[in-house]
Amino acid sequence: MEFEFYSDGVSLTFIDGADLCAILGNLLDNALEGSRKSEDKTIQIDVYEEASAMVKITVINSSDQAPLVKKQRLESTKLDGLRSVEQAAKRYGGRLLVGYDEVERSFRAVVTLRPQKGQALLQGKTADMMEVRG
Repeated sequence: MEFEFYSDGVSLTFIDGADLCAILGNLLDNALEGSRKSEDKTIQIDVYEEASAMVKITVINSSDQAPLVKKQRLESTKLDGLRSVEQAAKRYGGRLLVGYDEVERSFRAVVTLRPQKGQALLQGKTADMMEVRG
């Protein structure tokens, strides 16, 4: 299994711990299950702040099979977990979007969150950071 994580240093401390666990736990559980069944077996997580002060958490996993969709609604045994993610995102003025890329053979879940005014997004100031030398 290949796992990649990218972040621009955005802080997720504005999210209640239970909500963060619901979001990351469910999305990672789904990604692990989906990628295990695929040939590539990859998971990528991106966490960053958009210019609009929205925080975006994207989880992409390899998936050789497209999910079942009926009437533009995802059909899955994982719907309870995805509903938990969606409910948590809504508490922060955000939402959950999911999709499948047939060319890349990957499933993508994108959670957007909007921190309240005054909540810090960056974990530290540049002055507080240091260079690591090997």
